[in-house]
Amino acid sequence: PFPIFVDAGTGLTTAGSDRTSALAHEDVRDGKGKAAFFLTHTHWDHIIGLPTLGQIFREGNEFHFYGVHKDLSKRLAVLFQEEYFPVPYRVVEKGFRFHQIPLNSSVRLGKLNITHFPQNHPGGSFAYRIDDGKKTLVFATDTSLKSAARSGIPGQNFYSNADVLILDAQFSP
Repeated sequence: PFPIFVDAGTGLTTAGSDRTSALAHEDVRDGKGKAAFFLTHTHWDHIIGLPTLGQIFREGNEFHFYGVHKDLSKRLAVLFQEEYFPVPYRVVEKGFRFHQIPLNSSVRLGKLNITHFPQNHPGGSFAYRIDDGKKTLVFATDTSLKSAARSGIPGQNFYSNADVLILDAQFSP
C-alpha cells in the first residue's frame, strides 16, 4: 500500500516534512517509495506543492498522477520551467507516471474504488469518491452547489451516503 493524495497544493510541503507522514516512510527515504495523486484540476493552488516536495527529487521513487484532464504531464511541466523554478522538469519526470482516467470510469487501487464527477469550475474540475467497501470519502473542491453533483438516481447525488465529505464550495449560488 502507498499513500494517496487528492491534489498537490501547499499542504503537500508540510506532508513532505512531517515525520508521521507516509512520505517520510523509509521506502521513500531510500528511493523505493510510491505515492498516488488524484488531481481535481490543475489550477496553481492545487499543484503548487509539487516543486517543494523533496521526495520527488529522490531517484527511484515513483509518483503516480491520476486525472480526467488530458495532458497532465504538460500541465505539471509548467511548474518546472526555468522562469518559475530552478530545477528542470527532466530531473523529476522520470519518477512521474501519468494515468488518464476516462470520463465516467473508475480506478481500482487495492481495496479502493475511486470514481469521479465533473464539478462546476472554470477550466473543469472533478470530485473524487473513494470507497473501500466499508467507508466512503468524497473530496469535492472549488465547486458550486448549484449543480449539486446529480447522479441521475432520484434522491441521490455524488455526495450521498458518504461517511466523510470534504467540500469547498467557495462560490455563491
